[in-house]
Amino acid sequence: MTDAGVATVTTQLDHALAALEKALAIDRSDRKSPSAAASTDPALVRAIGGVLAIIGTVLARSDVVPLGELARLFELYAAISTDDDPDVGAIVVAWSGMIANAAGQGA
Repeated sequence: MTDAGVATVTTQLDHALAALEKALAIDRSDRKSPSAAASTDPALVRAIGGVLAIIGTVLARSDVVPLGELARLFELYAAISTDDDPDVGAIVVAWSGMIANAAGQGA
């Protein structure tokens, strides 16, 4: 049996990775920096999401911001970002799901 919310996080991450794969198929000849292409690497997105969850956990333990609130803030930022760049929104919503999962909320 899957833990509550894990399937939602997985779905969000799958959506973000699909957006990244689509972005990788786009011609990057107009990119100004070689690091721009690296920012769409799915492994990098997962790694950054994990690090954000760790940093969020440290912040929560220090009573700076609860981890669930941090996840909600990321979700809000993702919603706003989606208007300008759907791929960025998909990445940030995946990070939000990873943070929510770390908070035990499952997204």
